[in-house]
Amino acid sequence: MNQEKTLTPRENDPVFLHSLFRTGSTYFFNVFRRSARGYWCYQEPLNDLVLWSQGNKEKLLEFHENTSNTLRHPHLDRPYFWELHEVADQCLPKLKKKHIYDAYFPEGQEDVGQVFFESLIRAAKAIPMIQECRTSMRIQALKNKLGGRHLYLWRNPWDQWWSYKVSYYFDLTNQLFINGKNYPEVISRLRREIGFHEFHNDDLQAQFDWFARHRLSPDKNYMLFYTLWLLGLQHGMMHADALISIDRLSREPGYGQRMKAMLEERGLIGLDLTDCQIPQACYGREDKAFFREIEEKVHDLFLCSGGFREELDDLLHLRHSCEPETWTDSGAYVNGLDLIRDAERARTVVQRIEEREVAVQVAASKYIESTVAAAEARVQQAEARVQQAEARVQQAEARGHRAEAKVQETEVHIAALLNSTSWRITRPLRGIRRVLRGDLWPIVAIKNSLKRRLKNVIVVMIAFVRRRPFISRLAFRCLNYMPRLKMKLRALEVRKSAAPASFPAMVTLDGLSPRASRIYHDLKLAIERYRKRSS
Repeated sequence: MNQEKTLTPRENDPVFLHSLFRTGSTYFFNVFRRSARGYWCYQEPLNDLVLWSQGNKEKLLEFHENTSNTLRHPHLDRPYFWELHEVADQCLPKLKKKHIYDAYFPEGQEDVGQVFFESLIRAAKAIPMIQECRTSMRIQALKNKLGGRHLYLWRNPWDQWWSYKVSYYFDLTNQLFINGKNYPEVISRLRREIGFHEFHNDDLQAQFDWFARHRLSPDKNYMLFYTLWLLGLQHGMMHADALISIDRLSREPGYGQRMKAMLEERGLIGLDLTDCQIPQACYGREDKAFFREIEEKVHDLFLCSGGFREELDDLLHLRHSCEPETWTDSGAYVNGLDLIRDAERARTVVQRIEEREVAVQVAASKYIESTVAAAEARVQQAEARVQQAEARVQQAEARGHRAEAKVQETEVHIAALLNSTSWRITRPLRGIRRVLRGDLWPIVAIKNSLKRRLKNVIVVMIAFVRRRPFISRLAFRCLNYMPRLKMKLRALEVRKSAAPASFPAMVTLDGLSPRASRIYHDLKLAIERYRKRSS
């Protein structure tokens, strides 16, 4: 602690190590961590696992030995995210999903994760050092907002791209880098060139799954990678405090000494770079033809998007000046150990590809089996529902039969009741009861019945008089003095004589109850329909 108090403000500034994936950034992270100078090192704080550990910081400690062996990282004496785990409670809540990939190409005053980085810097228990592979295009933005010392670590694109094949995760991250809403013109042209389809979702895992199902072919994959590689190197040249070539650091002791001195000038002391070793493969004519054809297309995209030829020439000059010696046409620097190492790594990549294919096949088989099982279960459920429906139909039919039988029984019972002697005897009593309740229909029915009977008696008397001339002449003489009565009797006689022969008595609605009238009309309509069908 006393040593920290004597440091100048410059020496206490945070350190940012920017790079793309598979550049040896984990090696440099470990160089800072093991330094006796004292650095509080955060490795990839924008890692997806950090976001997924916000509810359980103990997940950060699970990312250690197995991952190191798979990714061929140097041995670490502590888990990758040990420092981040120590400050997780106050820092992790400030990380947002958009900081990881969506803000790869910053624009204006957009939050590119500076609030999260600032919390890491404040919580650091020594000089903060942040190594991140997702900020290659954010150097200027972070430098303007947070200050600090910014280094850009880079590697030759051929070895780096082949190193990506250790896991398909790295190819997916490249697609996520260009999936954001902000990107330069060259990325817009690239997206059209490779037929890129964006996919946005609040769930980062859902995006990984989608791009895993929509992976790019090798040529499009390298075109995307090389475009990001070229833009990253350009941005580093413009805004980083120092560029570090991991290839030259691995093979040139003099370069390592010059780089160490340059870092010390910037207050970064106590760094041992003497053990840096990064694989450098050998490539034949077909390999080089594959890379160079695609790179020429990317250079054209760069120039068509507003890039200057001088800028491109500077980038290519820097790249070629740091290329591995094994790439020379003479092949003088190629040795058997390098070839054996390359073959071993190639076989390892093939084995992992086969393992992933087997895993995919197993997962697909399980998915198919589970899908078939689920379909069979749904069929069984449907059959059970059909059986239940059939049982309900049978029950409904049985209830219908019982209801019909009950209706028939009720009709028989009603008919017997209406035809019974007690029903006829009690009819006057029912009429009196209805009158007492305020229903005058029985009185009206009696009145209509009496009128009907009286008319029948009068008709019979008229017929009796008609058959006797003497009485008939006498009756007409008397009726001449009562013309209205004479007209009524004549009308009554005419209506009676006009009745159909099949109906001995005129059927009228007089004296019928409302229900009887409705039944009468229904019968009349039914008879008319029957006559129409018969004709």
